[in-house]
Order: sequence, then structure tokens, then C-alpha cells
Amino acid sequence: MKLKASNSRDADDDSETLDIKNHVPSLPWIVTGICYLICPMLMMLQRHILSKENKRRDREPADDAYDDVWVRASDESGNVVERKVDKAFLDLTDRQNRDFRYVL
Repeated sequence: MKLKASNSRDADDDSETLDIKNHVPSLPWIVTGICYLICPMLMMLQRHILSKENKRRDREPADDAYDDVWVRASDESGNVVERKVDKAFLDLTDRQNRDFRYVL
């Protein structure tokens, strides 16, 4: 879309026509600059929240809810065998596994 400049001397001069897209050439740079400012602040906020969570978990008593888990499996000869499963292999989320600490 082309716009004509309002020049009283040469209203019909084609050299005075302007593209609308040329009026905002710095908009992508402004958005990029704002993102560069906001992202480090969000990272520091996340670090602060996770640090507080680590400290809170350090103050909690030890959670032994998943310490004694056994799984029944059959061996090569078909015998049923019970095996103890370590907490790391139970596929727990960070909220379920209270021994989990966030690496900062």
C-alpha cells in the first residue's frame, strides 16, 4: 500500500510516495531488545524460586515413603523373584521425590 506525501508544491511527484512498512523499521529490534531485558530477569526469578524450594526441602524431615519398594519379576526359569528398586528408578516427579534438589 502506497501513501502520497502531503506536499503542496509537488503533490503528484512519485519520488514523494512512502511505503507504510518503512515507517516502523526498528520494531523488530525493539521487540528483541525487550526480550533481552526480560529473559535474564525471568531466569533470576526462577533461580530464586528454586533456591527457596531447595532450602525448604533441606528443612523438611526425611521422606521415606518410597525407600522400601519391591517389584515382582520372573527370571529365566520362570520363578517369581522380588527385587528392591532404588528411588532413582521409580520414575517419580520432583514433587513426589522430596530428596530431589534443583541444580542451580
